[in-house]
Amino acid sequence: MAGLFAVVSWPAADGSLPGADGSLPGEEPKILARILARRPAASWEETEHLEVRGAAFAVIAPAARTPGLDRRHTAAVGAGAGRASAAISAGGAATAVARLLDPAPLAAGETLVPFPHAALAWDGSHLDLHLDRLGAWPLYLRRLPGHLLLGTAALPLAQLAPTCDLDPQGVAELLTLGQLLGARTLYKGVEALPPGARWTFAAEGVRTLRLEFRDQSKVSRSLDQAADMILAALDEAVRIAPASPRPGLLLSGGLDSRLLFALLRRQGQAVHAFTFGAPGCADERLARRVTGALAAPHRVAPWSAAAWARVFDHAVALTDGHVSALHYHGTDLLPELREEASAQWNGFAGDAILGGSFAHPRYGLPGPPSLEARLFTAMNRILRPDQLGLVLGKEAAGELPPHPRAAVAAALAAVPEGPAPERARRFLLEQRVGRLAAAGLALDRHYLPVVTPYAHDPALDAMQRLRLAERRYGRALGRVFVRHFPRLAAIPWQRTGARPGTPWLWAAAVRAGRRLRARTGLGGRGIALADYAAWLDGPLAPLKMRLCRSPSLRERDLFNPAGLDRLATARTKTQQDASLAGVVMAVATAAEILDRVRSAPGELEGDRLS
Repeated sequence: MAGLFAVVSWPAADGSLPGADGSLPGEEPKILARILARRPAASWEETEHLEVRGAAFAVIAPAARTPGLDRRHTAAVGAGAGRASAAISAGGAATAVARLLDPAPLAAGETLVPFPHAALAWDGSHLDLHLDRLGAWPLYLRRLPGHLLLGTAALPLAQLAPTCDLDPQGVAELLTLGQLLGARTLYKGVEALPPGARWTFAAEGVRTLRLEFRDQSKVSRSLDQAADMILAALDEAVRIAPASPRPGLLLSGGLDSRLLFALLRRQGQAVHAFTFGAPGCADERLARRVTGALAAPHRVAPWSAAAWARVFDHAVALTDGHVSALHYHGTDLLPELREEASAQWNGFAGDAILGGSFAHPRYGLPGPPSLEARLFTAMNRILRPDQLGLVLGKEAAGELPPHPRAAVAAALAAVPEGPAPERARRFLLEQRVGRLAAAGLALDRHYLPVVTPYAHDPALDAMQRLRLAERRYGRALGRVFVRHFPRLAAIPWQRTGARPGTPWLWAAAVRAGRRLRARTGLGGRGIALADYAAWLDGPLAPLKMRLCRSPSLRERDLFNPAGLDRLATARTKTQQDASLAGVVMAVATAAEILDRVRSAPGELEGDRLS
C-alpha cells in the first residue's frame, strides 16, 4: 500500500457529503494527509522531503520551514525524479510547486508541468488538484461521510472501512474491453479523476475544469517535413525531462523505444538498454541489433512462466487489479533496472501519439455504423456482451451486456463536439492510452521514476499539428530513421518485419505474408514475447485453476461457478481464451485482497490513515 493520500474532512454534524451542485456542508474543510509507504510515515506538517515508492516522489513545502509560501502545503507527484531533493534540483517538482503557488490561473490548454504529473495544493481554505492532459499519472477519490479521500492508487482507498466491493459494471468493462472507462474503477465507490482535470474544493463549493486536446492540423506537409517535425518535438521532449544521471531504457523491437534510444545517445547520455521477453523472441533479436549498431550496453532478461508467477500477486496489487495478468511481462526486471539506473525511460504510447496506430480509418470515419459502435468494436478485445455469461452469473449476465457499449457512448459524449476523426482520436487518447498508462505504469513507478517522453507536451503538441495521413501507419515515424539514423533504419521493425520507411503497401504485404506463414505452420512470425496460452495450460495451470475457483469469486453472486470451473479446466486455444483467463485471475486476486482486509480494514483515525 504505497502512494500519496490526502483526506479532506468536513466536520458536518450529519456526516453529509458534498451536494450534487458542488456545495459543501458545514464548516470550511480541512486537509489531513499521510504518506503510506513501507516505513512509518509522517504527516505533511512534519515532513519537508520524502521519497515515496509507488508515487515516485512527494515534495512537501511546510510554511514553518519555507518562508514566503503563504502558509500553503503543496505536494507534486510524478514530475519524474526519484528523491524530492533530486526533483527540486532538476526543476520538475519545483516548477509544479511554483505554478501551484502562483495565484494566476493557467491559460486555456496550458499545463502545470510539461510531462505526466498529478499535483495537490492546500492553502488552508482551498484544495487544488491538477492532472496532466493524458491522465498518465492517476488520482482516485472516494467519498466517506464527512470526508473526501484522494490517492494515487485505488485499491488502498477501497480497503478503508467500510471496505468497498467489486463494481459489477467495472467487471463487465474489464471482461469486454480489457480496461476501464471514464471515472470507473474496479471498486464500487472509488472514482478516477478524468485526464486534464483541474478541481478546486472549498467551503463555498467545488469547481471542475478540464484541459482538452484540440486538433490544429490545418497545414499539409510532405512526409519528410512531418518526420523532421516529429524528431524536433521528441528531441525537445527528451531535453525537458527531469535529469536522470543513469538513464535506463526499456528497448523493444519497435520504433518508439528505438528512437528514444537514438536521441539519448545523440544528446550524449550514457544510456543502458534493457530488454525482456522469451529467449529468441523478435524483441530480443532486434534490440540486440540496435544496441550493437550503437555499441551500447544491453541486458536481456528472459521472461518465463516462473518469473510471471513470482510477480503476480504483487503486480495485481500495484495495478489495482485494473490490468490483465497477461500484461505483467518484464516486472521481474525492474529490481535489477533500479540497481543500474536512476530512472526508467519508456517509449509508452509512441505508436499512438506520433506513430499513428490510433489514426486507422476504422477509428474515425463518420457515418453508419455510428461512431460509438465503431469505437466499441475497436475496443472490444475479449468478450462480446452476449458472452458475459461465460463467467458471470445468470442475473448479472442478463443485466450487464448493455453496459460496456453504454460506457463507450458515455465516455465519447464527454468529448466536445467536433469532426468525428478528431473526437475518436481524443477518445482513444484519454480512454485507451491514458487509462492504460495510469494503471500499467504503476508497476514500474513503484520501483523507480519513469520518463515517458511521448506523453510530454512537445510530443502531444506535435501530434495535434500533424495530419492523420502523415502519422497513419507509422509512416512519418519510420521516415525519421531513414533521414536521420540510417544505421537503425536498416534494422527491421517488429510490427511489419520490414525496414522503417518501407512504403506502407509493401510493408503491409510483408506483414500479411508473415501472418499467413505463421497460421499455416511454416514459420514467419518468430517467437512471441511470451506464449501465455501454453503457460496457462502448463506451468501456470495450477495458479489459473486456484484463482478461477477462488472463493472470493464463487461466493459473490456476480459470478457463475460453473463458468469459472470451465475456464479453470478448459484448454487455452485462442488469444481470447488467454485474455479472459488473465482478466479473471487479476479480478480474483483483487477480490481476495479485499476479503483479506475486510475483517480488519484500514481506518480514518483523526488525522491519520491506518
